[in-house]
Amino acid sequence: MDRFGHLNKQKFATHLLHMVRSENPHNHKNLGKCAHFVAEALRRSGVQLPDLSKVPDGHRHAYLYEKHLIDAGFQQVACDQQYQAQLGDIMIWHPIRVGQTKDHHSGIVHEHGHMQAFMGTHWVSDFRQETPNPWKDYSHARCFVYRQADAL
Repeated sequence: MDRFGHLNKQKFATHLLHMVRSENPHNHKNLGKCAHFVAEALRRSGVQLPDLSKVPDGHRHAYLYEKHLIDAGFQQVACDQQYQAQLGDIMIWHPIRVGQTKDHHSGIVHEHGHMQAFMGTHWVSDFRQETPNPWKDYSHARCFVYRQADAL
């Protein structure tokens, strides 16, 4: 095992779903803890990621985890029409900037981005999602998928 650890997909799914059921039993939308939930479940399942809670608001900035996923042996997977989600895939959505939403919001919308994981049949972050897109106004946002090639 390298210094970053390997993802055990079953442990990861168990930990993430347990956290969501414990803190969001009625599956209310968006607790603002998506990055914390996904990163903590990854750590508990063997992946060594830094604890960004020490960075001011770091645990909330989902997009900050991209570099750390790559450092932990995850590879970026093309997020296009041919993409087939696999258990343990991590999807990170970038913040939406001014003029990128169909609702014409001003400023940055969803400034922390969003982090979610595929559980085999659906996507989970800090709630169980009905679609890969966490919010309707994310249709113009950029997303990136990461997968650890040798995950169990």
